[in-house]
Amino acid sequence: MSIRFEKVKSSELPSESELLFKEVQRFTQPRFWVLLISIFIIQIAVVVFSFYEQMGQNSPQGNEPMGMWGVVVITFWIIFAMSLVFALFLVLRLETRVYRDGVYFIYFPFHLRYRKISWDAIDEVLGRKYKPIVEYGGWGIRWRYKSWAYTVSGKNGVEFRKGDYKILIGTQKLNDFLSALGKAQELFLAEGYVNSK
Repeated sequence: MSIRFEKVKSSELPSESELLFKEVQRFTQPRFWVLLISIFIIQIAVVVFSFYEQMGQNSPQGNEPMGMWGVVVITFWIIFAMSLVFALFLVLRLETRVYRDGVYFIYFPFHLRYRKISWDAIDEVLGRKYKPIVEYGGWGIRWRYKSWAYTVSGKNGVEFRKGDYKILIGTQKLNDFLSALGKAQELFLAEGYVNSK
């Protein structure tokens, strides 16, 4: 049986007074942004050069050159697509929260609601170093057989297990995350014990 999680709206989150841990991660690595901006500039330069050659110099490119409107449409779509990718990485974030009743995470804008992993939905929690490229093929939302990973950068994560199924959530604050998980589980168990009497 796989790990089940509930989808929770922001308005349905527990109160801030019950929050034990919160981490917001974004794609802020300088090397990543240098690469993305370089690709964007190269694409724009190629498109502008081709547009100038075809329209300004009246020098069609290739064996079967496009008409003027074809060049305009292609130019627009390449600039639009690159701008969309750029904007996506500006707003992308992985937010993780720990409350007494479980772990909540959202990978915005791919998730519009938080995913909640309740304590009774898992068997084991393990903080560990992982190999993003080898194990999952990189960062982001990744899947492999019986395993999901939600990461932004780095090599630290917390893995939630249920039988053979795993969910790994990347973190830059491994010790704080694990400490909050321990405290949350203690509170959850204590509350369950008190309520059972």
